[in-house]
Amino acid sequence: MDSYFKKGVHLKGTLWAKEIVHLDGDFEGEIHSTSHISFGKAAKISGNIKAHDVTSKGYIQGNLLAKNKVFLMNESCLIGDISAYNLIIGEGSKFNGNCKMIDGPIVRAPKSMEDDLDILEHPLFIDDKETENLAPDQPNSSQIGFKLSKKNMGIAAAVLFFAWGIWSSL
Repeated sequence: MDSYFKKGVHLKGTLWAKEIVHLDGDFEGEIHSTSHISFGKAAKISGNIKAHDVTSKGYIQGNLLAKNKVFLMNESCLIGDISAYNLIIGEGSKFNGNCKMIDGPIVRAPKSMEDDLDILEHPLFIDDKETENLAPDQPNSSQIGFKLSKKNMGIAAAVLFFAWGIWSSL
């Protein structure tokens, strides 16, 4: 986990993130990420979220665009619309809104192991229509890019393993 905001933290504004972020406090505004955003049980989010992957145990009021996956874990609450390639809603979660499934995750398909590694080291492909409403002084996600170091890949693997453990115990 690259950034962690614990319970009791109150943030307002626009959050731009290139790496994995976990938020367990209150946030009001917009969140843009080229990576994974996770919200803990105490998280209270008011605003729109645009990220590659989103995992939530908390409360979100706003629209959510995930280029890959949204995972609403047990007892989470989302009031707003979802656009995502994959959607997982855990037992006991609440979702009140519309859902649009996008055609596929917005990444290039690897042709070989070298191409797969190359995808991890280059920015995600973002459609120009999605970047039209960004503030002029803020770079869009395709300009930011991201790289996964061995440490970050280990952390991502641990998060996925943990989520899989929770999911399989249901």
